[in-house]
Amino acid sequence: MTQQPPKPIPATHWQDLPAIADFPILAESRQRIRRQMQSSRATYQDLAVFVEADPALCLHLLNQTVEQNPDCEAQISGAASCLSLLGMQELVRLVKQLPVVSADSEEPHLQLYRRCLHTAQFAGELAAYWTSQKGSGGPDYARWCAMLANAQLWGWILSNPLSANWLHFLSSGNDLVTAARATFGQLKKREWEQRARQLHLPASAIELFQPDIWPTAHQWRLLRHHDPRDLDGQRTLLHHGQKPAFSCLMANGLAWHWHMAPEGKHSRRWLQLTAHWLGKHESMVWEDARQLQVRLSHQQRDGLSCGLQWLASPSPTQHLYPAVYPEQPTTAPEPIAEPHAPPPPPQKQQTPSDAATPEPALAASQPKNVAESPSAAATTGVVRATDDGYLKKLLRQLQQEPDRFGDWHFLLRSTLKGMTHGLGFPHACAALMNKQHTAMKVAYTDGMNPNMAMNRLTVDLRRANLFSKVMEKKASLLLTPANRGTFLKGLPDDVIDILPEHLLLMAIDAGHHAIGIIMAFDDSGTLAITADEYRQFKQLCQTTSKSLAALRENTRQRRS
Repeated sequence: MTQQPPKPIPATHWQDLPAIADFPILAESRQRIRRQMQSSRATYQDLAVFVEADPALCLHLLNQTVEQNPDCEAQISGAASCLSLLGMQELVRLVKQLPVVSADSEEPHLQLYRRCLHTAQFAGELAAYWTSQKGSGGPDYARWCAMLANAQLWGWILSNPLSANWLHFLSSGNDLVTAARATFGQLKKREWEQRARQLHLPASAIELFQPDIWPTAHQWRLLRHHDPRDLDGQRTLLHHGQKPAFSCLMANGLAWHWHMAPEGKHSRRWLQLTAHWLGKHESMVWEDARQLQVRLSHQQRDGLSCGLQWLASPSPTQHLYPAVYPEQPTTAPEPIAEPHAPPPPPQKQQTPSDAATPEPALAASQPKNVAESPSAAATTGVVRATDDGYLKKLLRQLQQEPDRFGDWHFLLRSTLKGMTHGLGFPHACAALMNKQHTAMKVAYTDGMNPNMAMNRLTVDLRRANLFSKVMEKKASLLLTPANRGTFLKGLPDDVIDILPEHLLLMAIDAGHHAIGIIMAFDDSGTLAITADEYRQFKQLCQTTSKSLAALRENTRQRRS
């Protein structure tokens, strides 16, 4: 029986897209930039060449630049612009702390992510070359926009396996917009634009998600068969062709179809469109694009991403991506409900003497935890997608090889990844104190999208509250609905509203005073946290503190 085509991704999945910090860069980028930085004559322009070979690194660099210089977006035309505003040391810090994806990764979504980055680079080089040929606009800006235009797709590839159906539909004979509609449903202009602005994409890249500025279907057909310069009354179409966004669109259209089927009908159509847009013969455009294809395939050491491998076949060949379907839940026996659950124990009436009782002690991380086995932890736990092998490997590296993390930024990010990937908690974050030790706010996250309220958590440490006491006593705590009223006294209502119903938190230090708090939580509705999960959470936090102390001491010794 013929299987039905995959259904579009539900609209609710827009909320699950990863934060930009979760976008890994290419592993080879770190090596190339390190070698270039060792040269005493390294300039911004020299480094920009290596940065722009990795679109993910470009996206990180762009966002870092905009965060530090909020009014600079209009000034940025490429990696060199970002480096001139940030400086080389900021690039070194980024390259050192960002996660990487290597060519030998065994995870399918990471391999697909790498191919998306390589195809984006191909599109950027095509746009830059064509813009220089047309003489309308800057090639650097054209490259910058074209390679970042698909950044939203990268987030989907990393977070949702069903997003790979975009490549399935594309390789099955659909065009870019048709494949996007089949994968993500009707084009959601507001969501696409909002996500593009969250990623701080260039203005011309954002325009790609505004179909009202594209040529009409009639203008597309005309452009395929004719050079609009040879026809009267085509000023509107010629005006479209002068926009930087049009270069971005044409480059991505040809790059993606050459990735799938360099000799396919869609590739020929985009080649004809490009030739008439540039006012050149089709064979000249084909030759120029093929040279870029060969050069980038050698540079990337990957014949698949640019489609060069499919040209080795004596007959036209294409890369067919398989369809991806939602995982069917396994059928489990129905749970047997207890006919008469025991009623909860009656609450003790508060007396005046109870009201005068001092605040309950927090669970100190050493020597003994008062909240070692909270009542909520004793309830039936939730089966989470844990990875014991990953967690054991992380704990071993934290204990035995702290220097391998490079700096404490990457070490903390690795701990948060251990919370989500190893322990299975959907969300984790690290809140750090400021230099004056007067306030604390969330600095690092994992599994949290930018719209989550916890990203905005800021706490005043000058007042006695849960967070100041956890920091003071280097304590740990499992916050539950049963104890929120007790432990959240002294916090403003806006902070209380942000905190999840069930929250694990523990102070971390680097050998002396606490420097911040690690938090993990599950807001999926299946909220029970077991005593064993609480124990593993504390173990990872305590190991992180010891690793931070060792890394700090080793760094001090190297500098002395």
